This record gives sequence, C-alpha cells and structure tokens, in this order.
Amino acid sequence: TVLGPTPSGRARDVLSMADPGPAQVSADMAVAGTWRQQHLADSVLPLSDVSNKTNASRQREVAKVQAPAAVVKLLYQGVAQVGHGSRRGDYVVTIVEEQGPDSECYLHASHLSDKSLKPFKTSIDIALISGQGNFALQKKRISSILSRLDFSGNNIIVRPEVVETPKTSKANDALDDVKTDPPAPVPVSPPVSLLPTTTDQNTLAEDQVAAAPSAAPSAAPSPTVDFASELPADDAAVLADVEATGMVRVRVVTWNMQANAPPSVEMLRAELLPLNTHHVVVVGTEECENTIAKSLINPSKDKWEGRLREVFGDRYDLICGHALQATHSIAFVHRALVPLISAVKSEAVSTGLGVGATRMGNKGGIGIHFAVNGTSLLFINAHLAHARKGYDRRNEEYHTITAELSRRLVRATPAVGSTVPAEPPSSDSESLVAWMQEHVDCLVWGGDLNYRLELERAEAEEQLQDGADVIGLQSLLEHDQLKRAIREEAAFVGMEEAPIEFRPTYKYDHNTDAFDSSAKQRVPSWTDRILFKPGDAVDVHAYRSVQALRTSDHRPVYADFLMDVGGEAAPSGARADDGRPKQGQGIGQTNSEVCAVM
Repeated sequence: TVLGPTPSGRARDVLSMADPGPAQVSADMAVAGTWRQQHLADSVLPLSDVSNKTNASRQREVAKVQAPAAVVKLLYQGVAQVGHGSRRGDYVVTIVEEQGPDSECYLHASHLSDKSLKPFKTSIDIALISGQGNFALQKKRISSILSRLDFSGNNIIVRPEVVETPKTSKANDALDDVKTDPPAPVPVSPPVSLLPTTTDQNTLAEDQVAAAPSAAPSAAPSPTVDFASELPADDAAVLADVEATGMVRVRVVTWNMQANAPPSVEMLRAELLPLNTHHVVVVGTEECENTIAKSLINPSKDKWEGRLREVFGDRYDLICGHALQATHSIAFVHRALVPLISAVKSEAVSTGLGVGATRMGNKGGIGIHFAVNGTSLLFINAHLAHARKGYDRRNEEYHTITAELSRRLVRATPAVGSTVPAEPPSSDSESLVAWMQEHVDCLVWGGDLNYRLELERAEAEEQLQDGADVIGLQSLLEHDQLKRAIREEAAFVGMEEAPIEFRPTYKYDHNTDAFDSSAKQRVPSWTDRILFKPGDAVDVHAYRSVQALRTSDHRPVYADFLMDVGGEAAPSGARADDGRPKQGQGIGQTNSEVCAVM
C-alpha cells in the first residue's frame, strides 16, 4: 500500500498542544486518515479513549482499524522536512510508543505528496524521547529528533547531535550566518496564509479555526539562513562572508504584470524585493511595461528597469538586463560581490508567431548567465504558450528554449592542455538540454509557464473552497499539467520544484483576490512557476506567491536559494578606480529585441 494525502483529513501537530490528554491525542490521530491507517496498521488507541468526543466522523475513522491487544500512545504526528540536497522533502511523520512489558518507540515517515515513494519505519531509543512525565521536555526532545531526520541509503535515520566547538578564528565568525538552530518540524495544520482570502477568519469553520493556531512556516534546509536578516552594512564584510562560507543568497522572481504600472518602490520592497537581504536578485517579468502588441513596436523596458534601480539603490549593481518583446529578465548583484562576477552574457529565444526558424517574441525565453567566484549560474525566464489546450506546445517550447540557450550560452571547462571552452558536441535538442544540466552549476528555470489545471472551473473552485490548506492544495495539484509533464518526462526532466503551498497564481480580477469572473471563467491555475536543477550546489529555502500585489491578473512568485559558489575565484579587478564595474566584462549591459532568427 502506498501512502498519499487524505482528501480532507487534517492532522494536528501534537507538539503544538499545551499538554494533550489521551482523548485529544487519539482524536487528532483519528483525523489523520490514510496516514494513520498506514503508519499505525498494527495498533491503534481503543475507541474508549475518544468516547467523550462528539464528532462522530472522528470515531468512525478510529473504528476503521481493529484495536490491538497492546496500547499505542501517539507522541507526534505532523510534517517535518527530511534529508538534504536532492533527496530533501516534506514527510508525514508519526512517532508512537507501543506500551507494554517492553515499551518501544517507532517513527514512520511517508512523503507528503509523492505517492510513488515507499514509506519508512525505524525504531527509536525511548530514552531519547521520554520526558518522564514532563511534557515540555518530551516536546523538546521530539523536536530535536525531527530536526535531525536524514536518509542513509534506503533507510531513514536520526543524525547524531552536533556539539559545536568554540570558535578559534575569524573565519569561524564568518560562518555565523549559516550555522544556526536546526530546522523545526512543519505542522500539517494549514498556515493562516493558505486559508481562503475571501473569507473572514472569524467565520471559518470550527475545525479550520482549531487547526490554524498551530501553523508554522515551512522549515529551511540545513544550513539554515535567515533570509529576512540584512547583510552586513560594510561591503568588505559582505565579501569576506561569501569568500569564507562560499554561499550566496539568491532571490528569483517571476511575475506577469499584465502591462500595468508597477507598484511603488515602498510596496515592492515590503512585499517582493526586500532591500539588502540577498546577494543576487533575478527578476523575470512577462507582459512587462507594455502589452505584447505594443512591445512589438517598443520593446524597451527602461521604466521598469529604472523602478528596480530605485528599489535596490546604490548598494546593488545591474549585472545584465534583456527584453524579448514583452518578456524581460534582469539580474542585480550586491556591489561587494562585483569582483567575483565574470562571464556575463544573455540570449533570447523566440517561439511565438512565425514560420520555421523565424519567430516573433510574443512567446519565448531569456537566459542570463554569469559566474560567481567561478561557479556558473544560469537563470531562464520564459513566457510559454497560453490556454489549457496548449500543453503539447508548451512542452515543445521548453525544449526549443533550453536547447537554443544551451547552444549559445553554455560552454564546458576547457580540456586539459587547451584554453578554449568546449562547445556542445551535438545539435539535437535532447543532447543540448542534457549539456546544459551537466555543465551549469546552478540552473533556475521559471516564468509564466502557462501550465493549467485539467479540471472544470466548478471542480477547481469546489476543491479550493474545501481544501484551502496544504493537503487540499496537493490534491488539486494532482491535476496540474506541469506535474504531468514532469511525470511523463515530456518536459523539465531532471528539474525539481519546491512544494507548492500557495493558492493558484492565475487568473484574478483586477485588484481583488477573486478568481476570473469574466465570461471566460478561466480555471484557477499555477501558471507562474520556478524550477531548479537539484544538487549539492543549490538549496531552496522558500517558494511563495505574494497575494498583496494585486495590480495584475497574476500573482508574483519568488524562490529563495542558498547557492554554493565556493569554486575558484574569478579574475580580480572588476571595478574601476571610482568603484563602479569596469566596462568590457559584460556587466551592466541591457538588450532589447522583438524576435530572434534561430
């Protein structure tokens, strides 16, 4: 039996309770539905433990499993992040104590959304958990176990606690930003931000109100970095931190602006582009500044680029900007890191209207490539074919854009005895896509990808209304075309996306949180996405949409990454005597075009 989210069940994070009694614990175990049945298939608390509950449905859930001879005590059930790198994911975790002459503790873990992954089970030394009647101590010990869950081969393990030694050098001081407390468990209860935005919180159903207070944000992977904290005020300290840790904070944004005027500098800083918290910021926009039709005549994005310069101020330098008709991509770097920047270049690929290889830029993608300390970074922003029926076309456009950008932008390290970077060995699409993933250290692929939900409007609205929490969203995402494309290996093979825990990003009525009320009644969908190449060089720390920015029919989406750039340093002297970037290295250049001949 494989494990999957229940259609409507919610499990409360037991650790969030003040001091749950047997009745409350068993009731919370009951609403876990399929998870409980899988994790506790051999034993469950007897019905008598919940006889004082008035919710008949909870009692029916408990009755689904035969009561065993032994008594099982539920210690924890919720969601915690397990593993690291490409294997990291959100897992439903259950910890139980089988009470008897020889009490034992077991931990069960099953992936939150991927039904193809097998569940895990491992025993835990009861001494690591027991609070000897002190619930606060037991809670602290379980939290510690959850923060240390990892994989070893095909098994799940609890990593040993790390005891830090006293600092002995300035180099250790530089690691303070990335050596913090381990990640906390994530409760199954819905985060408040995922509750229906059109419903007053005071009028929520009783079970939703009961679940909401225990919500917590998604845990960050190790090493943990507070992305809300500002970088040091001194440029030398910023550079020293990066050189010592080899890590940079990167924010990637995608937003279809619907050709509307951008928000104010203050609003952008408050909601989407916080000042002085990231080393690198890459902003991709679609239908930027002008409509697609008007951008055919004037593709320039000077006004938008000017607004972004205001947002970032003089502490950030523009690395590169590139416009393809109404699609735009721009990258900024903290000025302290300019000496580490090299190999800046950008290209655009048109996939829109046209014949053969000559296409207009109403659809297409832009790639911005540069190296930080010798580590190659490539950010692709695209606007793919629209409409639900455009699924196959979108998949084709992904391959066209990726292959062309690979051919134009990606070069391998020169062979031994040569100074000339190696070019792709083949020109076929599949080989070029593989070449990019092999030879780019940190690859991010996002934009208005336009993949839709394969549902009717009424079905989608019903699920959104009934499943406003994370579990409900995962059920809705089973009908998502991008998930289907990855599953069928039709596009984005080898790429990953962080778990989606936000409402669909399209299509909203102007300046409201209401989905499309026009005659077309478009089905709400996650059209705006950000994917990345998994690996040790990239950790994703956040993946969110911004509901507060309502100037477009799309909601902006951002992802925060911690990228390992601890490679060989790029040539020094990237700044002139006045402190600005030197010309001739590709830094600070912008391009605009309306089509591309392939």
